[in-house]
Amino acid sequence: MAISLGLLPNQVSETDLKVTATTETTGVIVKESAPVTIKVTPFESDVTLYLIGDATAGNWDNIAGNINMYPLLGNKNAPTQFSYTGYFKVGGFKMVKEKGNWDDQYGFDSEGKLSTSGGSGNISVETEGYYKLSIDVAKMTYTLEPITAPTSSYATVGIIGDATPNGWDGSTAMTKSTFDSNVWYLETTLGAGEVKFRADNAWAVNWGSDNGYFGTATQDGPNIRVEAGDYIIYFNDSTGAYTLIKK
Repeated sequence: MAISLGLLPNQVSETDLKVTATTETTGVIVKESAPVTIKVTPFESDVTLYLIGDATAGNWDNIAGNINMYPLLGNKNAPTQFSYTGYFKVGGFKMVKEKGNWDDQYGFDSEGKLSTSGGSGNISVETEGYYKLSIDVAKMTYTLEPITAPTSSYATVGIIGDATPNGWDGSTAMTKSTFDSNVWYLETTLGAGEVKFRADNAWAVNWGSDNGYFGTATQDGPNIRVEAGDYIIYFNDSTGAYTLIKK
């Protein structure tokens, strides 16, 4: 909630707070407290899950520098739930918490069930195509549902904003995935400020969000506020899903 109000993660900020009480037993009575100024340090979950397997862009190359291990999208309202929408080849896959490390992995236990065992199986993809993967690491469940393939992608997608290398004067180009043409990624350094995504170096198609470092960006949405640092950025131009991972 603090981040949605414009406060930056991991930085101390001041905000005003008041309490409103309403009773409706015999007529409506509303009482408001005097505002109180408090200091808030917002934070975001650092839990990220990555796809790995020969059904995915990253194949089985579980190394820290494998930028093709795409992240699942977190859910701010349900922190144990993650999803990924995109292309899968015929083969198998798992999820890991940390690139280059097999200790925290989620694989196949039985149909619809996950296992964290090092001997867990692969979740199978029998037919190549586009799917929505949904998992819950608390319930240890998953679903993998086929979806209609996106009808188009864009020639270019980039980031723009006063936090980006080119400021508001021009887009910083992202790299289009050769595995899934709707997925884009970029390693870059950002300053403290704001970021948006846009297509074809123009404002006709642009995406933004007030969800912070991960969420679903929408057409003409608000600017994404970030703190300074080195980032790996992922964006899906079909779903609007994005993740900014601070290195």
